[in-house]
Amino acid sequence: MKRATALGFLAVLVLLTVACPNNQNLVRQTAIASRDASIAILQFQNWEISAHNAGQVPDTDHQAVQTVLLKVATVGKILDARLRAVNTNADALTAVDGALSDITGIISTDLVKITSPQVKSGILVALTATQAALQSIHTMLSTVPKPTAPVAKTDFGHDTKHLTPGELAAN
Repeated sequence: MKRATALGFLAVLVLLTVACPNNQNLVRQTAIASRDASIAILQFQNWEISAHNAGQVPDTDHQAVQTVLLKVATVGKILDARLRAVNTNADALTAVDGALSDITGIISTDLVKITSPQVKSGILVALTATQAALQSIHTMLSTVPKPTAPVAKTDFGHDTKHLTPGELAAN
């Protein structure tokens, strides 16, 4: 499960690095947010398992946490699959927004099943970091400049018309 979550977010970063070569600062910030979210989830999971094994987390909370983490890993896998199939920036934005919505839904519906305040706050921090990473990716995808069509120039340097794909191929 740890790898699935991390791989889903890694796929997002690879897509963004390829799609946005001119916006490296935002790519770097997004990569950091994504990495931090993955680390937060992994650290929380390691802590929760240790605390459960030490008898500090009730079985019902442990099961609820494992269910939440499995759902988060599933969101990562779905996001990864969707990003592999995107053809446009808008498709990528839709995929990221879907993952963001799914994480928000997990927070609002699944955390109520956890009774331990310490466990609930720990997983909330990890999931909030995940939301922040996805929101950062959303912002990045929303700010990517739209490509413009190549323009033909006359001998005088004036724009004459936008070239069609057929015209581009012929030249």
